[in-house]
Order: sequence, then structure tokens, then C-alpha cells
Amino acid sequence: MKRLNGSGTVVKLSGKRRRPFMALVSIKTSSGDCIRKRLGVYTTMDEALSALLAYNSNPHEIDTKKITFSELYTMWREKSILRGKLAQSTLNSYNHKYTKYCAPLYNLAYADIKHHMFQSIIDNCGGGHSSQNSIKAVFRDVEQHAIALGIISGEKLKGLETAKKLNSNRTIYNDAEIKLLWDNKDTPWIDTVLILIYSGWRRQELLDLKKDDIDFNKHGGIMIGGGKTEAGKNRVVPIHSAILPLIKKRMATNDNYLITSKNKQMRGDAYYIRTKRVLKTIGITRIPHETRHTFISLLDRFGVSQLTIKKIVGHSGDVTEHYTHKTIEELREAVEKIKVPK
Repeated sequence: MKRLNGSGTVVKLSGKRRRPFMALVSIKTSSGDCIRKRLGVYTTMDEALSALLAYNSNPHEIDTKKITFSELYTMWREKSILRGKLAQSTLNSYNHKYTKYCAPLYNLAYADIKHHMFQSIIDNCGGGHSSQNSIKAVFRDVEQHAIALGIISGEKLKGLETAKKLNSNRTIYNDAEIKLLWDNKDTPWIDTVLILIYSGWRRQELLDLKKDDIDFNKHGGIMIGGGKTEAGKNRVVPIHSAILPLIKKRMATNDNYLITSKNKQMRGDAYYIRTKRVLKTIGITRIPHETRHTFISLLDRFGVSQLTIKKIVGHSGDVTEHYTHKTIEELREAVEKIKVPK
């Protein structure tokens, strides 16, 4: 039976729970804005629907102070998906951090969680600056949702500490290393490193590429993807002639994504670990992100304009021009300047 608009909704919470169904109702604030508040959690869908029916028959004051961290995260995530403000790769990253590190907070009322509990999770995650900052980002966005709902009136996370960022001495793949990659292109996963070097994709952008995003019949072959920044969304990247056979080989499988592991989309951290290990076996000690830095540096070396580089890699700047046939041909001319070392 379809419920009337504004009568509430039921969502199923993630993980194994004794009461996995959460009932949410919409309430108007004094300013006229509508916010969603938790009515309760229930064992079955029918119980949650019955609670909504009872509430709509006789609305009552809801105690937001009892909303748990897990329930709040679920509400924030659903809201983010509906608004479409976060890229799918970002949501995937948040879900991974939430699932892997935040379990100690799941069933605690958010209003009762203390600063030291957040700090303890960050301190004991086992990761460095990047991992700790990613966990902190999850905490930050959930907190903002808690403030918006009136669960808390101020910040809980003020003064939360993460590991210091190490000085980056990032370099690029030199010609000898790129030749070594080509000499070992049939070694598992080396082809993906070459695709990154000759396309400029971010690691996660490549992993998010679906086969439907690749068209060999348009403009000599193009890929459409990206999503970390507004400038990088749905950008067109011509397929360099050198990596065309590598991509066609990947396209020949039955998977939906271009890069997969066991017929599933590969996670960024798993790809990082596996690729770094394979690179080491052929004598290269680098990290996957250096491929993008290499691509940008090579284009710059061959005299490609900064505007064209920004269009390809999705950096902020004047990238609003529509991707006309002429534009794509200019981009193709640019990427083809990168050659295979002899």
C-alpha cells in the first residue's frame, strides 16, 4: 500500500541487527523547513509501518537525543544520495570507512558520544594522514547533519587530531620505467598502470569506468567519466592509440566495469596494494597516483597548453567549453604527443 506524501518512510539499516528497520517522519520547523526525524527502530517492516500509521494518526514529540550514530549516518547518506552532491566514489569511500572503523559507535546515541571516542577510533585505525582524514570526514558530515536536526547545538569534533601529512616527494615515471612497463604489459595489472599514464585518470576514476562509458566508434575512441570535482565530471578523454589494444582486451570480458576483480568492481585501496606489489616485482617502486602526475608532466613537456591539460584531467579552471568535435580532436592531438619509449 502506497503511503501519502509526507507520511514518513522506512529504511533498512546496514549490517546484522536485531531491529533493522528505522521509521522516519518529516517535521516542519518554526522556520518552515522540513527535517526528517527518527520515530524508532523495529524488528520487521510491518512493525515500522504500523508505527508510522500510529504516529500519523496521533503525532507526538520525538526524542532526537536517542538517535544513534548508525541511524544518523544512514539518514545523512540517504539525504546525500537524493541531493546528488557527492560522487559515487566518495560515497563508496565513506561507506568503507563507516563499515571498517565506526562499529564501536553504531548503537550509541549520538548525543552521548564523547570527543575521546571519536579520537580513539582515529588513533587506532592503523592508517596514516590520508586514512585518518577520511574517517574524520565521515564524522564531520554526520555531525553537520546532527546539528541540522537539533540533536546537538555545537561541535563535538573541535580539536580532533589526525596524523601529520608527510612531506611528498612525488616524482614521475621516467622514460626507462615507462619502457619497462611496456616490456611487461602482459603481466597482470601492468596494463592498468599504462592506461593511467596515457589517459590521466585518477585511480578511482578509472575504477569507476563502466564499459558503457567507452565508445570506440566516436572520435577514434573516447572514454567519458570522472567525478571528484565539478570540473572533472563527465569529461571526455580520447583513447591514446598505444593503449587502445589494452582497453579492447579489457572490454572483451563479461564484466560491467572496465577494471574488475573476481567479476566485481575493484576498491581503490585493494587496487593500490595489488598494483604496488606487482610494480615492485618488475623493479619499479612507485605509487599509482604518480601516473596522473606523469601524464600531466609529459603533456607539459611536449608543449600542450595548460587549458587543454585542464580539460583532459579535470582540474578547476576555464573548462566550461562544450566538447565539440573540434575540441575532442584537439584533445586527441594532445594525448597522442605522448609516445611509447623506444
